[in-house]
Amino acid sequence: MLEFGDKVVSQEGILKFKMFVKDFKRELEEKKRICNDILSSINIKKIKTGKNKKKWAIKVLDGITAIGVDGSQIQPLREFGIPAGAVQVASFRVEHGKGLWNVRYTSKIVRLEENIDATRYALEMSSLCSNMDGKSYLFYDGGLSPTFAREMSREVGEKYERAAVNAVKRSEMTKTPFIGYIDRSYAKDVARAYGIELYDSFILAEMEVMSYTEPFQSGNICYSYVRFSPSLPSRVEFPAWMKKEFDRFVEVVCAECMLGSTYSYPYVLERAHSYAVITENEKKAILEAVGGISLSFKWISKLSHTFGR
Repeated sequence: MLEFGDKVVSQEGILKFKMFVKDFKRELEEKKRICNDILSSINIKKIKTGKNKKKWAIKVLDGITAIGVDGSQIQPLREFGIPAGAVQVASFRVEHGKGLWNVRYTSKIVRLEENIDATRYALEMSSLCSNMDGKSYLFYDGGLSPTFAREMSREVGEKYERAAVNAVKRSEMTKTPFIGYIDRSYAKDVARAYGIELYDSFILAEMEVMSYTEPFQSGNICYSYVRFSPSLPSRVEFPAWMKKEFDRFVEVVCAECMLGSTYSYPYVLERAHSYAVITENEKKAILEAVGGISLSFKWISKLSHTFGR
């Protein structure tokens, strides 16, 4: 922890930030040789798209139905005396080659004492399960194994685990491809397997563009790192039953990314995210419609200090 006696955005604070980033880069350089040794020991495959990547992507996806699922939430507005929040999940469905698409919503009111993040995750998994038809490719914005839940209370952790396990099991039962996409991963699974503490994406930073690693397996979940643009590799997670046909699945993932605005994030997830977001105007409409039980004097005090009396 780098502690200092001033505001973050101050001469001292900015200097501390610069020093931290400089030290971090130096640390990466020192570990570069080890990283290259690890990279050379991993089986990495190339995707051959030809010169026109978008044309290749359209051909790969022709006839495929892809569904992206993402959610957003409104925290309980405590300062207005509103003891509830809300979760909204959007499922964006597109039939490639036919120009057909639609969006479906699932929403839930969440009480103040409930864990809104866990509720959102469970609703997202439930929405994914409802779309598992054995024909579509499902994309989720996040990982399929919520390991972070182990550090939470037993009740909350079990809620995450149940939702994830049910979704993975249903994917296998219906044989519906189910892909978790993590745009910027800070996992250390590969690194720790080689006895070092470093993010996998940094270790694999020298991967060629349009390449992907062999699948690694952890329990009933597999993962791979993919690099479809000059940015750091992204992480893809999927149920172990998909491993045998992974080369085909990763082509579909790549093609979805080629249709996206950045070439490194699936198109269906871009659209799902844009529809899932609860805008500030929508939050304001809820506040005006519901009204408050009472205003927090602490909140009023903050406003008066921010805007003047």
